[in-house]
Amino acid sequence: MGNSEKHALEFATTLWDCAKQCPWCSSRMENSGLNWIDSWKRAEECPECQTKVDGHYCPNCGQKQLDHRLNFFELLSDLFSRITSLESGFFFTFIQLCIRPGSVAREFVLGKQKSYTNPLGYFFLSVAAQMAVLWLFAGPMRENLAQQFRDYPDQEFVTKLNETFHGQAVEIIVDSYFSAVQQAYLYCALLFFCLPFSLMVYWGERFLGKRYTWGETTVFSLYVFGHCLFITAIVSIFTSRIDVTWQMLLTLGVMFALPQQAHTNFFPEGVIARGLTFVATLFSFALLMISITGIFVSSVAWAVASRSAG
Repeated sequence: MGNSEKHALEFATTLWDCAKQCPWCSSRMENSGLNWIDSWKRAEECPECQTKVDGHYCPNCGQKQLDHRLNFFELLSDLFSRITSLESGFFFTFIQLCIRPGSVAREFVLGKQKSYTNPLGYFFLSVAAQMAVLWLFAGPMRENLAQQFRDYPDQEFVTKLNETFHGQAVEIIVDSYFSAVQQAYLYCALLFFCLPFSLMVYWGERFLGKRYTWGETTVFSLYVFGHCLFITAIVSIFTSRIDVTWQMLLTLGVMFALPQQAHTNFFPEGVIARGLTFVATLFSFALLMISITGIFVSSVAWAVASRSAG
């Protein structure tokens, strides 16, 4: 450290000592909250709702009271317990959606919300799970898709594509396919599947005389199709090397079977009501496939144009 830095440090230290000794400055520091960490003590009132607390939890809102300063390991422990708890949180929500998906959506709508992960949060977690699986198993998935393209029965068609794409047909198609799938998970599943499904069911149920709100049908949609994404993400770990057609059929089966299972205990029973759920699923799935196809075609066109320009 040079002389100039030493003089600057000594000046700053002297200035800080003077500020602490000055009554006006010290009162301003206390009021601004600079000394809150030094004066920490166990709160007598709940920080959330200001209710007087004698025990470890607030009798009004259930907020846990801190008896000591928070440390890093407690932060990790709290996160882990929230995720893996069998009585509330993500893991609890996941298990309950496997067992009784319609009841979970109904109970959340009726106000039992503390036990379950928020439906929008659950959906975004499912998207993250799909993206993680896609990233972890991208290698075998790409190899499998490329090999299927090379082994395509109509080799004349493959030859024409290679001529059109200057011998890079496999690379362009595989890259475009993965780009379309990634974007499908990032935003298409929400915009072109969940929201259209919830709107269609909302209008259909109102036509049938059942006064659901759009928010209530959206809760059902987010939970059910978020869970579909979780299930297909888990299945993808074991099916990354099988034919893409079979992967699509498995995904299709899950995305049509789970809404029908969840229909019970949320929507009224009956052929017309179940038919509405099925038609809404079919319509939304068609929208999703159209959006993915559009992204795939755009990606192929962009890749060809980029390579031609290069």
